[in-house]
Amino acid sequence: MRAAHVPRHKTETCRQEASSSVALEADAILSLGPSPLEGAVRDILLPELLRWQQNPRLVTVLLSHLARKRRPDSVEKVLAVMSESTVEVNVYHHNTGISACSKTSQWQLAVDLLRRMPAMEVEPSEVSYSACI
Repeated sequence: MRAAHVPRHKTETCRQEASSSVALEADAILSLGPSPLEGAVRDILLPELLRWQQNPRLVTVLLSHLARKRRPDSVEKVLAVMSESTVEVNVYHHNTGISACSKTSQWQLAVDLLRRMPAMEVEPSEVSYSACI
């Protein structure tokens, strides 16, 4: 019989908690269907926004999960909620959304996300443009 994994460090425990929290958020957003309403996504994410303001990297995990599930509309709604809630939106967040669009052949949404980046004070990168093509 295998022994239960016991975290060695406080940071490992924090990572596990963040990962399980992201999984719950992702499942809740995925349950809204392929084109969720922004308000419904906001309601799910509201409890996490303060944590995200303190550590925007946590959002990258959620966005990556949604992208792997091929849900670019959900990624777009998460980005909108972040922007409205003064959570830092960075190039990695946008690139995840653009990549999700390219995986599902939604090039119009990819271009739209790319076009919105400067308005959110995010400088597109080479990866941003490549993912859009």
